[in-house]
Amino acid sequence: MAEKLRTELTCAICLNLFTQAVTLDCGHSFCRECILQSWHKARVPWTCPLCKASSQPRVLEPTRLLEDLTSISKELLLAFQSHISLDPGTAHSDLIISGDLKSVMLASHWWGLLDNLQEGVECLLPVLGAQSFTSGSHYWEVEVGSKTEWEVGISTGPENDQGIIHSDVLSLACLNMGDQFELWISYTMEDPEYTGPLHRLGIFLHYKEGHLSFYNVTQGCLIYVFPPLTFQGPLRPFFSLGLLQEENQPTILTICPLRPLTASPRNSEGE
Repeated sequence: MAEKLRTELTCAICLNLFTQAVTLDCGHSFCRECILQSWHKARVPWTCPLCKASSQPRVLEPTRLLEDLTSISKELLLAFQSHISLDPGTAHSDLIISGDLKSVMLASHWWGLLDNLQEGVECLLPVLGAQSFTSGSHYWEVEVGSKTEWEVGISTGPENDQGIIHSDVLSLACLNMGDQFELWISYTMEDPEYTGPLHRLGIFLHYKEGHLSFYNVTQGCLIYVFPPLTFQGPLRPFFSLGLLQEENQPTILTICPLRPLTASPRNSEGE
């Protein structure tokens, strides 16, 4: 039900939750700024970009009900918050896990590690979450850096030997592209649209529906939804400080504490 509500409250132009939602005469709704920009680019004002129906010119006032429902939809994500911690036994040997099992950082001898790295050999710096999911809906948030590489998502297998991944990873990565850092989906080879500065990343997993999505919590919008997946076996949260290389000086990834709800919470094991 939560996903159906999110679909109904998603703007067909920007693919994010409505911001100042307005409804045209045909019944289709869009973000106010999105529809104005659409009309400006297409030079066909008062025409719905979906059904091409015309609307009567008027002042576009936000639809209060849609605004309220959008706020509720954002709150629904928090209702599926799950306690996530790091599993030190799966961490790369050059990573340091904090005492509360919530943060991961590189050992202080970073430059020494670079000196010992064989030419042409890539060194990934991952660690898995201690939790394993085989059902239910789960949501967690991670503090990420904007000027360093990182990768966050899920691992589709339970095993990881001291930083060596033995399974596929479905993730969102921040990569150093030379003059700037960009987001990248390695599984589908896509680069999501820019959603503004990103400091806190939200991950939502619905096991039964094969749903995995990422959210820019800082800006309050969706970054990317994977095409429908079929999950088999346990899934574990995945975290990485990226590749060990001179162009990437890893900082820290931190799992955020659970946020308080303003609505009644639901059990994270709900379907």
